[in-house]
Amino acid sequence: PPGAGAAAGAGAGAVAGAGASVGAGAGLPAGGVHVEQGVLVEQGVGCLFVKLTCRDRKGLLADVVGALRTLPVVICSAAITTTQDGAVHDVFEVRVEGDSVTPQHIQCAVHMSLFNSERARGKRLRQDEPLDNC
Repeated sequence: PPGAGAAAGAGAGAVAGAGASVGAGAGLPAGGVHVEQGVLVEQGVGCLFVKLTCRDRKGLLADVVGALRTLPVVICSAAITTTQDGAVHDVFEVRVEGDSVTPQHIQCAVHMSLFNSERARGKRLRQDEPLDNC
């Protein structure tokens, strides 16, 4: 079922997750390797870990960082991995500034950057502004 891929293997620290199984053709490179796409936010000690899995595309990293910049978080570190077959496995360690943003807000903003990059490139979100489609 949709969403199952991103939450698979998530331990008790999993806070929010959403995944989408890649449909025919969309997530399959020429070699036919299937990639689950999704975002998982896990609680760490004094931070959150934003884990992203998807197919690589031009501008992906800029879109994800742009999405995180719309929120009151600081990116403390990032591990960016792209495999030879085009699968992306990124982990961002973020620190939330204040208490105006939830792990679900972070998950939603990053998820939207995967599927709607215009949103990530748009205006910064106000605290009370709803996040579309999440």
